[in-house]
Amino acid sequence: MIAIAGVAIAFPREKTIAFVESPNGPREVKLEAGISKEDLNFLQSFRRPIIDSDVTIPELRSLLRDQMTKDFQGERSSIDQRFPHLTDSEKFILFLVLRANGSMPVYKTRALPLLTFPDMLTAIDGNCYDVSIRLSILLEAVGIRSAIITIFTNALPGHVIVSAYDETGQTAYLLDANTNVFRHWRDVDSDILTILSSASPDDRKRLFEVGEDVDLPIYFRFYAPPSDVAFSPNPITADYLNEVIPASRKNAWRSTFTDQFAQLVGSWRGTGLVPRTLTETASFFAPQTPTGLQNLSDFSPQLGLDLEKIRTKLGIEATGTFSEGTFSLGPNQYWIKTSPAHL
Repeated sequence: MIAIAGVAIAFPREKTIAFVESPNGPREVKLEAGISKEDLNFLQSFRRPIIDSDVTIPELRSLLRDQMTKDFQGERSSIDQRFPHLTDSEKFILFLVLRANGSMPVYKTRALPLLTFPDMLTAIDGNCYDVSIRLSILLEAVGIRSAIITIFTNALPGHVIVSAYDETGQTAYLLDANTNVFRHWRDVDSDILTILSSASPDDRKRLFEVGEDVDLPIYFRFYAPPSDVAFSPNPITADYLNEVIPASRKNAWRSTFTDQFAQLVGSWRGTGLVPRTLTETASFFAPQTPTGLQNLSDFSPQLGLDLEKIRTKLGIEATGTFSEGTFSLGPNQYWIKTSPAHL
């Protein structure tokens, strides 16, 4: 309140109806920088480890299947209430996205994804590649085919998501357990990338919009930036991510898979970072995988998507292995404004 010419004038406070977490409980912030208490409580219910660290590979698949089925029943009422229009299988896959996200509360950039067990399922920090591999492992355990999709476009210059297909429900999915994006297409006979890759640009836009984008809340609890970001004059923070990413994620996806689809394909051809199954991902990172430790190859994934149609149609091959320093993945995709040089 200030006084002008003897008259007291009160300026209204900015309305604070969103919240973030703090050591003292939920803290009020401006609307664009947080989420509702209801959403915060909803996400917190999924925040816990996937498994104990002493699980062995031979029992891992059945343990994950049984544990995720049990956990789903525990969260069923809140999911039913929020998403009554989804089928049971869609709700289960949505649950797996939220569990993968909730099991990795620290967003941390790194040069390589986690490549060995138990870290691949127990580490609390990681980036989009780490959480995508984790989600694919969960999908594998419950019988859903999937593949890891690397993205370099103007809209998303450095990101990784999961493409999945439920043969029983004839439903295709694009899933992002890093930013909680869940888009699905019902009554289709293959994964959505196969369908989009065979479509004309106009049909691709139409096909993409046919899919339903389920509105999931997203909240970044912690962010561990690389040193060049941490020591910059304007370091990126979790608060910044919470303000920027929710507002941009849906449009970024729409642009990537419609107007910028040619860029996406061009990046696959130029970098070799093509869509890969879990088995192919294990082979791709084999030179960087520590010896003597259990890894994806020991898990023996069997339910990868059939990617041959995509590769034949687009002229891409899943050959070679990862070479450090050839690309960068992390939350930079939301604030880098210039196109990567190879696109």
